[in-house]
Amino acid sequence: MVKTSIEDDTEIYVINDKFSKDWSVSYSVTGDSYSNFVKPVHCGFVDDIEKALIIDLATQEWRDMHGDYFEVAQTIKGNVDQIRAFRQIIAEGKKAIFGEGIVLSISDKRQMIENFYRSQAPSEVDVHPPDVVKTKGSGRRPLTRLEQAMKMKAKPGRKCAECGEVGNHDGRNCKKIKEKQKTK
Repeated sequence: MVKTSIEDDTEIYVINDKFSKDWSVSYSVTGDSYSNFVKPVHCGFVDDIEKALIIDLATQEWRDMHGDYFEVAQTIKGNVDQIRAFRQIIAEGKKAIFGEGIVLSISDKRQMIENFYRSQAPSEVDVHPPDVVKTKGSGRRPLTRLEQAMKMKAKPGRKCAECGEVGNHDGRNCKKIKEKQKTK
């Protein structure tokens, strides 16, 4: 405990926690509360009392910021959409404070786009489904031996560097083809 003060029917205690943060706790002290039952009236930050107890403005703003954050966190607990929106707001604020680029609000972005295109953005957009494309049977069919032979016959012949003939062989496989023809 750091400080104690009494005002009218309220006792105010300033307590340090394990993180060296000061918290103010106020209790109601009435004539019938001198028993073992003391009712807590307020736990947290009391604006008019905090101004008298704490002089450092940066510490006060720090505490208020944490209070605001946890208040919002408690209210949006469990709602995924609100949590995502809150995280996006925090990220935009961080960029704005630390200068990580220009942050525009959604309305500013919309206005910028409307000025660029010289027309308003539509509130609804009609999206048509894609045309159905059939892909069944689109693979290549293997050629039969007859079709392969016809394809080879249609190609122009090459002049062999070894034997000088014009045909479907060249210097690399001339000997093989000649031996194959002799065996037939």
